[in-house]
Amino acid sequence: MRRTVQWPEAESRVLTAYDELDGKSQLAVDEAPVPVLAPDLDLALDQRKVMQGPEWAAFWGQREGLTVTVHASRMARVFPGLRPKPGTHTIRDQPAFITRNEGIWAASWIENGVAYDLELECVPLESPYCTDSSTLESMAEDLVYVGGRGQEVVR
Repeated sequence: MRRTVQWPEAESRVLTAYDELDGKSQLAVDEAPVPVLAPDLDLALDQRKVMQGPEWAAFWGQREGLTVTVHASRMARVFPGLRPKPGTHTIRDQPAFITRNEGIWAASWIENGVAYDLELECVPLESPYCTDSSTLESMAEDLVYVGGRGQEVVR
C-alpha cells in the first residue's frame, strides 16, 4: 500500500544542505515523492548524492572510511492478520529498530508517514564510528529536511 505523506513545513527545509548537492541530486530532491532527509553539513562528507524513484528517495554520502545512506519509501507491505511490531528503540521521537549486520549499523523508523532507513558503514569495521550504535543514533537525530516535491501526486 502507498502511505500518505505528511510534509514538513517548508520553513524547516535546510537550504545549506540542499545547496551542497550537485545539480542532478538537487533535481532528484525536487522530484522526490517523499521528504528527503540528509546529514547536516556538520557531518563532513566528500561526496553527497540523492536519487529518487516513483515511490522512494535515497541519500548517499561518503568520505574515506565512512559511507552513509538514508532510504525513504512511502510504500508499505501489509499482511492480513499481522500488526506491525513497535520498535525497541527511539529515533527522532519515533519507535525504531537498530540493528547491525556484517558490520553495518542500521536504524529504521516511520516519520512523516514515510519509512526511513539510515545505514552507517565503516572501513575498517573497528573504526570509532562503528564500535557501537551511538554514532548512528546521533546521526539520525541530526538528519535535516532538504526537500521533496511537497504534495501528493495522483497518477
